[in-house]
Amino acid sequence: MLCDPAGTYAASTATRPDTSYLLRKLHSFTGILPVGAFLAEHFWSNSAALVSAEKYNTVSQELQTIPFRLIVEWGAILLPMLFHGGYGVYIWLRGKSNVSAYPWVGNWLYLTQRYTGLIAFAYIGWHLYTERSLTHGRSTYA
Repeated sequence: MLCDPAGTYAASTATRPDTSYLLRKLHSFTGILPVGAFLAEHFWSNSAALVSAEKYNTVSQELQTIPFRLIVEWGAILLPMLFHGGYGVYIWLRGKSNVSAYPWVGNWLYLTQRYTGLIAFAYIGWHLYTERSLTHGRSTYA
């Protein structure tokens, strides 16, 4: 604690918790567990279309019967995905590219990861919009 001239104490910045560290750890976690688990399930359920249209329809109908489906979709999929994508865009906007000064593989990977993440975030937003709100001219939540 620091004492100002008036004799009151103010918290120093050194004693503040590092929220950037915590947010980056949460960003990593949401990319691995909720988003990764959802992508694995999404690939699995959509691969049923390779078997037959009937199999795909059966898997799709089974997914509609999940108890508390909207709570699961929002709490375990959509909100973690929005945080992961939104914080990823925030990191991307604050990041500095040094590929021209140091053209090493790691710097190129850093750069391409940021751009492919932005492309994926835009695609997922478009995919959710078209599949949820434009399916047969109505919302699939109804």
